[in-house]
Amino acid sequence: TAFFRTGYIEQWGRGTIRIINECISYGLSTPTFNYDFASVTLEIKQKEIIVSEKMSEKVLKLINHNPHITTITLAKELDKSQRTIERAIKSLKTENKIERVGGDNGGYWKVIVSI
Repeated sequence: TAFFRTGYIEQWGRGTIRIINECISYGLSTPTFNYDFASVTLEIKQKEIIVSEKMSEKVLKLINHNPHITTITLAKELDKSQRTIERAIKSLKTENKIERVGGDNGGYWKVIVSI
């Protein structure tokens, strides 16, 4: 009641409905509320990030041109973050278009399916 009286909450019981509606408006699944004796926890599942087909194609072309290229170099050449390049590479690996031969140092990319 202290939060209500100080104005930190406007009504009792409206927060959960607002959280659910916000999740739905952002295209997320309905959150899961877990209650126990001393606490309430909320689990919101993150949307799966899908890398655009064009980015994957650009990465594949550069790897096809230079199998020893690094993610840092790919990021610089495509003017994207290294994390974006890593997602594109993960997507290409999942689609069985490339595979890594050897380790991070001294290894190279083997193109299985080229454009």
